[in-house]
Amino acid sequence: MIRRATLFIACFFEISLLVATAAADPNQCILEHTRGQELEKQDRLLEARRSFLACARASECPPVVSKECASMLERVENNTPTVVFGASFDAGQEATRVRVELDGKLVSERIDGRSLPVDPGAHQARLVASGGEARVLSVVVEEGRKNVLVTADFRTPKPTGAERGATASKPKIPAATWALGAIGVAALGSWAYFGLNGYERQRDMEKTCAPHCSQDQADRMRRSYLIADVSLLVGLASLGAATAFAFARTERPTSAHGVGPRLRIAAQVFERGSGALISATYGAQLFGRGSGAAVSTIDGAR
Repeated sequence: MIRRATLFIACFFEISLLVATAAADPNQCILEHTRGQELEKQDRLLEARRSFLACARASECPPVVSKECASMLERVENNTPTVVFGASFDAGQEATRVRVELDGKLVSERIDGRSLPVDPGAHQARLVASGGEARVLSVVVEEGRKNVLVTADFRTPKPTGAERGATASKPKIPAATWALGAIGVAALGSWAYFGLNGYERQRDMEKTCAPHCSQDQADRMRRSYLIADVSLLVGLASLGAATAFAFARTERPTSAHGVGPRLRIAAQVFERGSGALISATYGAQLFGRGSGAAVSTIDGAR
């Protein structure tokens, strides 16, 4: 038992001696001195700083080498740039709960405003907000620059002046255009229906009773044609007015009294006289200062 204890103590002191000898090895100090200079030439200043620091603090390092390492350490620290990470958020959002990654390595779990030493050159930073939204930034840091601010913008994008102007100036189709367009389409449908109806009545009369058809049969045929003619005019007038309203709204604003273009359409059918009267009156805003009226009379006889 005593022999084992004695052997253990002897081994312990031998290992301690070997470690102390290795730590005090002046060759290791010279190696760090050389290695630090090589790393500095490669702009790997962070690694060079560690080598010069180990060399300067080595107790068994030759005084000349130790002093030179301390001088090189000061120079590297002055030339090592630093960056400060920040983030911009909308009002009410936490601006510090952002994870920071630099060149693929995690450097901070949150933004704390402290500077971080980095090697000079190009770097890629990735800032991740607490909600998972990320921003990737590319930054080039010059040698010797201190406290370079790198800020990620997490704010909601706002429309640019051009986008706001385009949205504000986008013309709106007035309700009157849709109403007149619907009337025009319906009127054209009526024209097609009654035109075909009148044509069928006319063909039937030609086959069965012409030229001795009754007055009632002739009146029904004329009425179908007359309604078709009136429907056609109403449809064309409505579609034309709808187009005029749309162009008037995009080219000319409403008046100071808030009144825009106005259009009145009136239709009157004369059954006994076999005719129709279509009149359209446009407001002064549509065609300038004056106002106009268009009157058409159609003979319904065929």
